[in-house]
Amino acid sequence: MVRSVAAIHPSLEIPMLIPKEKPPITVVGDVGGRIAIIVDDIIDDVDSFLAAAETLKERGAYKIFVMATHGLLSSDAPRLIEESAIDERGKERKIETSM
Repeated sequence: MVRSVAAIHPSLEIPMLIPKEKPPITVVGDVGGRIAIIVDDIIDDVDSFLAAAETLKERGAYKIFVMATHGLLSSDAPRLIEESAIDERGKERKIETSM
């Protein structure tokens, strides 16, 4: 793994951003025949949500709901969610502010 841009080109002094590693998905308890709800603060790249939903479905979850405070949903994320094991997602709400 390249740890700095200088390894690619010596004249560059910009540090590389290294993505954080995500821990493996762990299911605590028996979800068989139950509704599973996944809650997070931000959904941008949906890969981890899809993996969690698939794991819950494999373990026997009856339905899977996903909710997030901020659903950024990059690129093809909405399509991936629609085609996944997720049964329902939290509805988008626009918040009106007055100044």
